[in-house]
Amino acid sequence: MGASAADATVLPVDKGAPVSGAAGAPAPAESGHTRKMHQERHRAATQAFRSQENVGGSPFPPIANLGFISDCHVNALIAPTGNVEWLCLPRPDSPSVFGAILDRSAGVFRLSPSQVSVPASRQYVPGTLVLETTWRTRTGWVTVTDALCLGPWYHQTERSRHHRRPPTDYDAEHTLVRLVRCLAGSVEVVLECEPVFDYGRTLLTATTTPPPARQEPSSACAW
Repeated sequence: MGASAADATVLPVDKGAPVSGAAGAPAPAESGHTRKMHQERHRAATQAFRSQENVGGSPFPPIANLGFISDCHVNALIAPTGNVEWLCLPRPDSPSVFGAILDRSAGVFRLSPSQVSVPASRQYVPGTLVLETTWRTRTGWVTVTDALCLGPWYHQTERSRHHRRPPTDYDAEHTLVRLVRCLAGSVEVVLECEPVFDYGRTLLTATTTPPPARQEPSSACAW
């Protein structure tokens, strides 16, 4: 993909030729050190532009940029955009629920600010696989916390069907929890959840249930 004229003006250009000043007089000759410094800056800027061009030209985020969360049984991959790129339930070898890492139409679960795709910071809560992603927008700051939950051991009457190991105090709940917290100001957040099962081959069928009819309070009193 070629760069536009507006993009090209950002890159410093140094061809070694003298540049005329405002009055038309030739500029003083550059030293070898100055010329080498300009060439290195130009090379670095060109490489950075090309890397951004390659990343921006692909709909798939780089593998190194994906966050990894787990409940010690299943795992999920979270992109910097706030999208769940990979999640299989209820086992790690089950067919995928969100498989955007393989196909962009194989399920999406995005939770992030509406007009920002690059976070200000990403970090794990110390000692855990809980991922915190923070975005800065024009109107405020927002953090999304992603975790696969653990819960009390619930195999009381039958043995676990997911693994064969001695019971512990906690076991995987196979539940993805996403928590949004506005740190400052106000932020417009987009929630887009459309799972596509079996590696993108089975679409979700959803129905809505009307709320129960509201019952008017009775005027009669019972004593």
